Amino acid sequence: MLPFIFVFGKPISLYALCILTGLFLGTVVAFFLCSRFSVKRDDAVYAALYASLGLVAGGKLLYVLLSLRQVLQVVRLYGISVAMRGGFVAYGGILGAFLAIYVYAKQYKVLVTPLFNLFAV
Repeated sequence: MLPFIFVFGKPISLYALCILTGLFLGTVVAFFLCSRFSVKRDDAVYAALYASLGLVAGGKLLYVLLSLRQVLQVVRLYGISVAMRGGFVAYGGILGAFLAIYVYAKQYKVLVTPLFNLFAV
């Protein structure tokens, strides 16, 4: 698989493009399956937004924790902006997404189990 495609001369990461496509399609599927899980459509969309933030935060956080020594070396040499350009861990993103859905459910007093079941599909 190619790591990047170029659109109008700008590189776009295929990994990021696949993640965004999966998030979008997963949200669309969840939107149509809401009635089966007794979840309001608004709650499904907002929980998906929370999940996308949790996905990014969890994936990046676990990457930094797992490769802390290398990240610190890059920060010392080039600065934090260079160190944060790449690196995500998929299972950290999944954990972050479910944690964010849990936070959404608690914050807006929505049942957690139906939301988890909806997004697990």
